[in-house]
Amino acid sequence: MERLLLFPLNGDTEVLLQNKGASTKYQITAISSYYEDVKRLEELENKNSLYCSVDFKSCLKKVDTVLFAENTMGHEYSGYKTRVEEALNAGKNIYLGASLMQRLDIDPKNENINILQKRDLPEKFKGTRLKDIRIPILAVMGEGENCDKFKLQVIIKTIIEKKGYTVLSICSNLLGQFIGMEALPGFLFSENLSLQVKIEAFNNWIYKQQENSKADIIVLGCPGGILEFDEYESNHYGEIPLAILNAVISDKSILTIYSNCKQDENSMKDLSNFCQMRYNTAVEEFVISGQYFRADHERKIIKYHSGKEQAGSDCEVKDLEMENLSDVDDKGKIERQIDRILMELKNNFFAI
Repeated sequence: MERLLLFPLNGDTEVLLQNKGASTKYQITAISSYYEDVKRLEELENKNSLYCSVDFKSCLKKVDTVLFAENTMGHEYSGYKTRVEEALNAGKNIYLGASLMQRLDIDPKNENINILQKRDLPEKFKGTRLKDIRIPILAVMGEGENCDKFKLQVIIKTIIEKKGYTVLSICSNLLGQFIGMEALPGFLFSENLSLQVKIEAFNNWIYKQQENSKADIIVLGCPGGILEFDEYESNHYGEIPLAILNAVISDKSILTIYSNCKQDENSMKDLSNFCQMRYNTAVEEFVISGQYFRADHERKIIKYHSGKEQAGSDCEVKDLEMENLSDVDDKGKIERQIDRILMELKNNFFAI
């Protein structure tokens, strides 16, 4: 197994750590991050048989390969670039996404670089009529970036598999490949393809995936957010979820919401109606993320943070006891939500 170093520490890499036994190819051996993460690194090292340090070069000595996760917490990219160069100089293989590589201005011709989610279309692809997917699809959607979609999707996959079903889990996060999930194809993120081409190509891609998987159900992650929710965050106007959910018919969907977005029955009904009209998918179940956002008006950006207790007084969700609303850390309640979804799918002629 490849000994793997994760950089940096964030919500996505912590999900990998929590599921580190799911891969038969990679063994997470070390974690490195920024100086502000020293305390959390110490906690992880005490709880796990891992080497955790802000000293990136010392971590490199323990591993064969480095996985650079996306910059979700707004760190300076110069810190990324320096560490990529250090890893390459040490002769280590590295994995990183195409968007991160472009931002860092890294030479893709280096033989030690493995690009995740290349953005080229499959060879010989030509436009085609959409094909019917023969098994049920459960979509995982979110209000925006850093909304715990990845964490929720891993939880859902585990719950359904424990019930004896085979799951084809197509992940909104490219890190899913390192714990036995499929990553979305990179062409969905291309700026050079029309919406029509993305829809047709993704339908063709997922049809082949389900043909080869022998799965009972598809859990399909939709990256980004469903709408523009702030003047500084367009969420690309929901283009990728729109392409995905035009390419396939989702039987059911779950929506994650930020912990500082006030919710009640009326607001959730509005979100459900919005998803039905724009994405043609029924959203009846909701999950509160462990993330919240703040607008940085000076820099005109949105900054994302972890921890509900720091979300502030506007972190108010009325009637958390509602059965269709759970917390992302309440796995028992999420399982009840999944049970309801599976029961409805069983009653469908084309279901499991």
